[in-house]
Formats: sequence, structure tokens, C-alpha cells
Amino acid sequence: MVFEIGDWTQAEALEFTTREWAAHPEPPEVVWAPFDVVLVARRAPDEVAIGAAFGVVIGGVGELKQLLVRHGDDRKGVGSALLREFERRCRERGCHALRLETGDYQARPFYERHGFGVAAALANDRFGRTVFIMTKPLQAQFQGATTAPSHVVR
Repeated sequence: MVFEIGDWTQAEALEFTTREWAAHPEPPEVVWAPFDVVLVARRAPDEVAIGAAFGVVIGGVGELKQLLVRHGDDRKGVGSALLREFERRCRERGCHALRLETGDYQARPFYERHGFGVAAALANDRFGRTVFIMTKPLQAQFQGATTAPSHVVR
């Protein structure tokens, strides 16, 4: 087989993957077409944005890409509310798990308080820091399961 690797638009890639995943024998409840979840928290009554969260749902997993609260508005429940809403929307779309990455200098304890566990730790990234891959099971068959022991990938 002869082939070349080149560039494509995101729209072209999405059309291809949506069409081709349908040809693979997967359980019918697994949806591979990505669905973006983009949330904002606005302060009342002036509607100033004080927090945002965004991620993607794909293959039954909600992957949180970013959660950020405006400096000075942190530790007031904004991040927790955004995370709960992200989880709710992922559950609505049939997700069985959530996944995210956070650095050793970021919000690991925050996510642990919300039920996430460390699935892996990637040590010595380009800044010499550790990045944690964290997961949270969502469906009843996973409730009560313990998080696998964390390990470090070097």
C-alpha cells in the first residue's frame, strides 16, 4: 500500500471519523463523534465572566480540557459549580467516565475533592514538573471501585 501523510481541516477530519467509526463493530451506545461542552460562569447582575470550563465528549468519556476561575473570584464555589455542570452534561450524553490532566502546581486536591483519582503521573515534563492524568467513573457499575494505584511514567 502506498500512501502519503498531509494536512486536513478539522471539519474534514470530523466528517471522515464520523463516517468511518460507524463502519467499526462498536457497542451502539458508544458515540465517537466529538461533542464540545463549553461553559461560562457569569457574576450577577453585571454578567461579567468569572469562570469557564470546556471539554469534549467522545467515546463515552468526558475530557475536561480547561477549567479556570478569574483571579480574585477563586475559592467561592465557581470552579465547583462549573465542574458539576460539566459532569452533568457528560452524564446526559451517556459518559461512563471523566478524564483530565492537571499539573503538580495546579488543582489536583480540588479534583480529588470532587471524586477524581490519579490514573497516572507523567514526571519531568518540558518544564520539569509532574502532570497527573485523573479519572472519575460515572456509571453505577463503577461506583465503589477504587482508583488504580498511581504510577509514574518517565
